[in-house]
Amino acid sequence: MKRLLSILGTISILASTSSAVVACKSDKFERFDTPAIADEIKKWIIAEINGNADYVQYSFNQIFNSADLKTLAIRLLDSNISKFYYSAEEATRARYTGVTIDTSQPDNIIARQIVNFVKQVALDKLYTEYLAGISNNSPLEYKMASQGYAPDYQTDNWFVLGVKSYFYDKAGSGGGDFLLADYAKSRTELEKNAGYKFKIDQKLDQSSYDDFNKLSEDAKKVALKVRFNDYYNHVEIPSVVDQILATTYLHQNQIRKYGAGNDSHLYINKNGALFNNIQSWEDNPSSRTTWKSYIKMVWEVKMSKTELEKKFPYSTIKAINDAANGTNKKAIIDLLQKDFAVDPAAPDTTNQIKDGIDPIFNVPGFKGFVGFKKSDNSIFTTINNADLYKNNLGNVLTAGIMRANNGPTDQVSTYEFVDANKRNASLVFVLPIYTIDLMNNMTLNYQDKPITDANKLEMKFYGSGGQPTDLNANWLVQGLSVKWLYNSDGYLGSYDNTGAPLYNPDGSPTSVDNYKGNILKWIEYTMAQNTDLQKSGKTRLYSLAFNYDPKNIYSQTLYDAIGTYIISRD
Repeated sequence: MKRLLSILGTISILASTSSAVVACKSDKFERFDTPAIADEIKKWIIAEINGNADYVQYSFNQIFNSADLKTLAIRLLDSNISKFYYSAEEATRARYTGVTIDTSQPDNIIARQIVNFVKQVALDKLYTEYLAGISNNSPLEYKMASQGYAPDYQTDNWFVLGVKSYFYDKAGSGGGDFLLADYAKSRTELEKNAGYKFKIDQKLDQSSYDDFNKLSEDAKKVALKVRFNDYYNHVEIPSVVDQILATTYLHQNQIRKYGAGNDSHLYINKNGALFNNIQSWEDNPSSRTTWKSYIKMVWEVKMSKTELEKKFPYSTIKAINDAANGTNKKAIIDLLQKDFAVDPAAPDTTNQIKDGIDPIFNVPGFKGFVGFKKSDNSIFTTINNADLYKNNLGNVLTAGIMRANNGPTDQVSTYEFVDANKRNASLVFVLPIYTIDLMNNMTLNYQDKPITDANKLEMKFYGSGGQPTDLNANWLVQGLSVKWLYNSDGYLGSYDNTGAPLYNPDGSPTSVDNYKGNILKWIEYTMAQNTDLQKSGKTRLYSLAFNYDPKNIYSQTLYDAIGTYIISRD
């Protein structure tokens, strides 16, 4: 605990030269109201945050007001607390397998993994937002410019809606055709090469997305990160950081160990914050109570009603549903990638949903990970343009094309969600995530060598008295299992079951196929958007971080923001 408090103490804006601390022989305590930071230090902080030394020419108050400082302080605090406790949880799991990992440094390998995940989620949010702007004829470029964020353009094709900015100047470059410019490099980097000239001008409304659309999905994300780096760093990343404390809270206590030595068991904790909230549980299968999932992946395919019924006769819907509940993962993913595809060259017969592609299976038409509150089954995540069917999602128990009504099973109209003008219709594919399907065949490995039995998770729960409940048997008897998900291998920790690393030294994932582990991370982030779990996370982690003593917060502003979450031992 002292180590964490010392880490938090290094955050300059939380300290004050005039602040009073708790004296050993005095009950007097007073918090400071104004952070005592010299103007030059403030300027240095601003320069560091923005990566631009030119900012030091401005006074502190011209850049940040007190509300900005408070927000920045909380984000820095949450980031440091999250790195600490996320790493501590991983260290605990490693000890379960007889391995000790060093998490003493703030920039340890585990901390780098959570930082990298924040960047990954932020980039996917940027990608989805950009595609949604295209789909809704409301370009992100225009929104960014209206909010004062600077884009970095490389060619003259991308749509900008009349916003003035940098783009490639053919005339100034001697007429050279650089439409295939390296999108992974910024304008400044490209301009260092002979022949590249850029100018500030205004694009017309008729500009196209042709050069963007012909890129691969990964290349599109790289291009967006370069082009919208200002917006990515100052909007998308902070929005993910704002959920990081609850994400870390949900990462804790997922796995427990019962017993010792050769009679020890690693098991999933169904009473932990995450698994208790992503589904309902019933230990007695004879009660006929069906488990319900509160986290679902959702995709939509939309086109004219006529074309939809041509492309998706009942036989096709049945094939998708059979594959969704079969044993072959490739079969269902191939079907979805083909049938939900977006083809700009065939606008009348292709999927009109262009919001994005999911980060796990790369299936188009992705509407997101949709989370439901366990208390009332209400949606707490954002799902755009889904009014026709979003109220039906909470009742879906099995994977497949969702029913729109109670019509005959073998009729396409039973699955169609038709808009008000009767012209367009949608089919919606839902993948409910259940704990046993996700965690079955999951192994825990922190060494670069093959696993032993000590690394395997049991689908049991060890309650008081040590008598285990067979969660696996209770689940399979219900007949809801997504078999291809249930049967797949997954990996937690730092290595797969053969000892191959799951992460690079910078915290980015390696090429090891660990889609179940990635789903788990996305579920943690999705459930962290539940305000009830955010409150629980703040209460738990702030109390731990400040040693259950509100007097460890010296800043009055910070105390006003988080003090009520700290449970005092007094």
